[in-house]
Amino acid sequence: MSGTSVLHREHFLEMIEKCKAGEIDLIITKQVSRFARNVLDSLNYIFMLRKLDPPVGVYFETEKLNTLDKSSDMVITVLSLVAQSESEQKSNSLKWSFKRRRAQGLGIYPSWALLGYRLDDEKSWEIVEDEADIVRTIYSLYLDSYSSTQIAELLTKSGIPTVKGLSVWSSGSVLGILKNEKYCGDALCQKTVTIDFFTHKSVKNNGIEPQYFVEGHHIPIIEKNDWLLAQQIRKERRYRKRRSTHRKPRIVVKGVLSGFMIVDPSWDEEYVDNLLISATQKPEPAPAVAEEDENFIVIEKE
Repeated sequence: MSGTSVLHREHFLEMIEKCKAGEIDLIITKQVSRFARNVLDSLNYIFMLRKLDPPVGVYFETEKLNTLDKSSDMVITVLSLVAQSESEQKSNSLKWSFKRRRAQGLGIYPSWALLGYRLDDEKSWEIVEDEADIVRTIYSLYLDSYSSTQIAELLTKSGIPTVKGLSVWSSGSVLGILKNEKYCGDALCQKTVTIDFFTHKSVKNNGIEPQYFVEGHHIPIIEKNDWLLAQQIRKERRYRKRRSTHRKPRIVVKGVLSGFMIVDPSWDEEYVDNLLISATQKPEPAPAVAEEDENFIVIEKE
């Protein structure tokens, strides 16, 4: 576990709780950098342990320092700063090496959470047929007009686990497979970037760092034409979904069009008919005069 933050250091936090419970008298650590590589975390826990009743000290074997001796505070602070600086330098060096590899088409692509692939002994991608069949089924159903929600329900009912071992599929997990270019053999590198050195929090790379695209990086599970068709269908469905958001109808109350209702031409015939029935049964006055808009058509209220 990275020492730059205690957030994911479960055993470290467990040790601290045992100190608070009086189960530990002294913590023996190889050196300052092994206790924490974050100055704030290091000093905060050292001072917190010192204030316990009875106090708990941390002894660093290499430096021969005991935190119960307050005269060592300055030395420990400086050594903690050095440890943090070393971690930052290592992190920057790794980032630079990753960028170089990606620029040469040798990027590092995570495959542990990718259904249908695994790395062989030579670190090359190979297809896992049992998982690849699930991927092919997802694309086949989607190209046959099934929605991502319907596909997720079918996979869940069939008892097929997700790549993370979950028993329930979601629409988002299905869409994640459908839009992943790796299934057609390509690879887009650096989709996310780490913006916080201490928390290792990653965000979507929207122009923060350059991205690298490698075509034909590995053996595809899905034919390129089928993958491109799935992207086209996905975009069209997303567009239709936005267009299907119904605007509230307005009735013109003044002028030559008084008594007419304005509707969106993207609405289907059944929805318009229901509007007309509702307007006939429960007429409601409009709050303002309708404005001309080329995206709307005018129909007469029955």
